[in-house]
Amino acid sequence: MTAEVNGHRLAAEDVALLGRAAVAACVPDWKRRVLQGSYSTGVAASGGTHDGGGVVDLDTGGLSPARALEWVAALRGAGYAAWWRTRAYGWGGVPHIHAVRVRCADLAPAAVRQVEAYRAGRNGLADGGRDPHPRPVVDAQYPGRPVGPGSGDTAAVMTLQRHLGVTVDGVFGPKTASAVREYIRKRPRLQNARPPYVDAVVGPVTWRSIVGHG
Repeated sequence: MTAEVNGHRLAAEDVALLGRAAVAACVPDWKRRVLQGSYSTGVAASGGTHDGGGVVDLDTGGLSPARALEWVAALRGAGYAAWWRTRAYGWGGVPHIHAVRVRCADLAPAAVRQVEAYRAGRNGLADGGRDPHPRPVVDAQYPGRPVGPGSGDTAAVMTLQRHLGVTVDGVFGPKTASAVREYIRKRPRLQNARPPYVDAVVGPVTWRSIVGHG
């Protein structure tokens, strides 16, 4: 399902994730800042990255450098390969943030290559330069209390969701619970009750295993 935002097409999942990232970065007018959305083939400078889903360009005009970089960090934390495109970072066009949802199944081939570049610590541009922005915090530190269904710790839930490969929305719902149970079932050392019952609560040991890919 898609929606139109500022005249551009975005998947509903992207609208939700972009909204949460904008709140985290204190950019309340993010919708009017959408310069180019997904399924957009009319901009040659994009190199085909917007031909599929999961990609958006966001105008940073009027934002301080600190705010723009906070927005990049929030987008990365929400599951996007994101870069601030300015002359200082090797971009000669209009300054903007280019964001690609890492786990989108409908990415164009050019966007897939950008995700690969992001994972390799590169800037996603043709020159293959080094990624100029800090990597998102891996959140390896246990939040201090169990995370499970109904958890109000959105950041912790999003961290688990990123590592489990499910939709990153900050809500510990049935799909996230199912992914946790499946993860634990495959690792008997993590089971904290008699089989076949396994709960979906993530304590410190399970947290370290999931986030650290143990």
